[in-house]
Amino acid sequence: MDPQAPQVGGVEALQSQDMLNNYGVSQCHAKLQELLDYTNNPAGKPERTIRDVVGEMFLVFHHRAHLQATERQSRIAQLQSEKSSLQSENSNLQSEKIELDRTQGECEIMFAGLQSAQQEAEKRCGGQAS
Repeated sequence: MDPQAPQVGGVEALQSQDMLNNYGVSQCHAKLQELLDYTNNPAGKPERTIRDVVGEMFLVFHHRAHLQATERQSRIAQLQSEKSSLQSENSNLQSEKIELDRTQGECEIMFAGLQSAQQEAEKRCGGQAS
C-alpha cells in the first residue's frame, strides 16, 4: 500500500488497494465510472456504505493519478534522452560542417593555384610557338 495514501475504509478498502495494484489507467477509469454509476443508481446492486464507495473512489483516483504521473515521468525521460541524442548529433554535424568548410577552402586554394599554373604554362607554350 502506498504510504502516502490516506487510510480509507476497512477490509474492503484494503482488498481494493490490493486489486488496484493490477489496474492500469484505463481500468481505473472504468472502475471510477462504475463507482459513479453506483452512487447515481444503487438500486438492485449489493448495498455498500457511502464511506466505502467514496473511499474506494479515492483509492482508485489516487492510483490512476500515480500511474499517469509515472507515465509522464517516463515520457519526459525519453524526451530528454532524445534531446540529448539530437544535441550530440547536431554537435557532430557542426564539426563535420567545419571540416567540410575547411576542406572546401583548401580545394579552392588548390584550384586557384592550378589555374594560375595553367595560365603560366599557356603563356610559356604560347611564347615558344610564336
